[in-house]
Amino acid sequence: MYPDLTAKQAAELVVSSMICGGVAMIYPFFGMAVVSTVAAIIPLLGPALLVSSQSSYRIFMLTGTTAAVLGLLAAAFAYRVIVRTWLRMGEVFSTTSSVVPGES
Repeated sequence: MYPDLTAKQAAELVVSSMICGGVAMIYPFFGMAVVSTVAAIIPLLGPALLVSSQSSYRIFMLTGTTAAVLGLLAAAFAYRVIVRTWLRMGEVFSTTSSVVPGES
């Protein structure tokens, strides 16, 4: 079909297409991870800087920052509970094996 295309060039084309496809497939997940990390850190960075200064509102900022960190930890814990529950529900709703006691 293409007489000028050698086997080595065809292999390089396939490998480079696979690499580019892999990067294109992973790129959105990397972006979401960066955005979520920045979204979690930036709201805590400002109050942390105010707490470290000599502001008269330090105690309020410290309380707010502590509440934000606790909220972040609670969200992470809730996420883990949801994932575990989802996996258990997947076992229950699975059609690949019997879930009725006594049936094999």
